Amino acid sequence: MPKMEGSEIISWLADQKCSAHLIIVTGYNPNYARTAKLLGQARGLLSVVTLTKPVRATALREALSATMDESVDLVGEDSSSAS
Repeated sequence: MPKMEGSEIISWLADQKCSAHLIIVTGYNPNYARTAKLLGQARGLLSVVTLTKPVRATALREALSATMDESVDLVGEDSSSAS
């Protein structure tokens, strides 16, 4: 990534209190992806899914589906707690 490493982005997103569900894609090293996921979780990010390149279409679909399912659950929890 030009001018910034992925771990720096993860830290910045955590500092910004990002509530987005993240999908990290790397061609660098599978261990790097795991480390980025652990960093995100440790810094309080809600959802971090990792993929390594080359990304298969089925893996991307599964990752997108997982983040969408989590979004639905979070919306349901927010709605019920507001009642």
